[in-house]
Amino acid sequence: MNDDDIVVAEDGTALPAVDVLTGRGFITGKSGSGKSNTANVVVEGLLEADHSLLIVDIDGEYWGLKERYSILHAGGGGRCDVTVDERDAETLVDIALDGQPVILDLSGYLRAEESAAVLEAVLERLFRRETEVRKPFLLVVEEIHEFVPQKGSRDDVGDVLLQIAKRGRKHGLGLLGLSQRPAAVDKDFVTQCDWMVWHKLTWDNDTDVVRRLLGTDAAETITDFEPGEAYLRTDWTDETRRIHFREKRTYDAGTTPGMSDSDPPSLVDVDKAILKRFDREDPEPANESGDDSAEPTAPGATATQPTASTSTTSDGGTASATPRSRTSAEETAVDMLVEFAFMLAHLAVRAVQASVRGLRRAEDRAVDAVTQRLDDRGWSSLPVRLVLRVVLVLAVIVAIVFTTA
Repeated sequence: MNDDDIVVAEDGTALPAVDVLTGRGFITGKSGSGKSNTANVVVEGLLEADHSLLIVDIDGEYWGLKERYSILHAGGGGRCDVTVDERDAETLVDIALDGQPVILDLSGYLRAEESAAVLEAVLERLFRRETEVRKPFLLVVEEIHEFVPQKGSRDDVGDVLLQIAKRGRKHGLGLLGLSQRPAAVDKDFVTQCDWMVWHKLTWDNDTDVVRRLLGTDAAETITDFEPGEAYLRTDWTDETRRIHFREKRTYDAGTTPGMSDSDPPSLVDVDKAILKRFDREDPEPANESGDDSAEPTAPGATATQPTASTSTTSDGGTASATPRSRTSAEETAVDMLVEFAFMLAHLAVRAVQASVRGLRRAEDRAVDAVTQRLDDRGWSSLPVRLVLRVVLVLAVIVAIVFTTA
């Protein structure tokens, strides 16, 4: 056993850290079988060896790792060290690749589209950066069946995850997916995994998957597993072993509320310099009246009402008053127009963002295809992405010249 191996079982069974960091793993098991504990054991082993990683936490269960390790807990609020949105994707990924482990906690976002936008932006940034830095790095994704389902259509997040599963390894980017239902996970993902952990499963559809991949004997015995007990299948040993994973050493943040009397422990702080990288200067709220010089009404004073202008006619009469302020109906109409304009602007921004993401994915596929061919010829040092962008810019310039000539 190497010093960098991760000891995961009571009998001393270990996983090679480099194969975990750059490989494709799958941990499955029904609720209470020990699936999340096993994932934490693997993560603890990597953190003990000072490896960085990024955890996509669906239910807010991984912050307990901060009892022993300095991990940036980012998400939609709650216990998070910092609140982030899709604009922070670049900062999150750069921090993680610089060596600061990150938990991306999606449980605090109220709307599904908010968490999806953050996750998609982070995954795309991570894949692009790994093609450049080629650093061994692990992405952990809880409830992966929600993103790469066996049935139903995949969204953009699922497409990026499958791209990472298929092409990430040669760039140093590994992926570990977790799910309670292996039958619900896209078989294209499961069949590409080079190490798998199978805890207790009881549903027929799930045991059928075990039967296809591990054999009939495994499918019949897995229904009687105790918590923590599992089959471990790895490509590097080309064997399946029945082992019992050890208990994790950090706080169990996934315990059902009311089921434990233990108080949350003190947590390891994150360097303040890292938190400052998320600071953004938000504009000061504008005066509602639109007039910065307007002074607030003194307590107890009566607010000045808009006055009507009058004019004297040639016969000494008074002309009809013309109000200086709009009527209530006019104000409502203007407000509706403004709101409609903001809605159109928002839709336009979203359309542009979707187009940019599509172009980035097309670029990633092109870079990956060219890089693979260059690697086969021993030319892996060429800056493929830069060359591709220069060629595209030159092509656009030539097209403009010929169009305007």
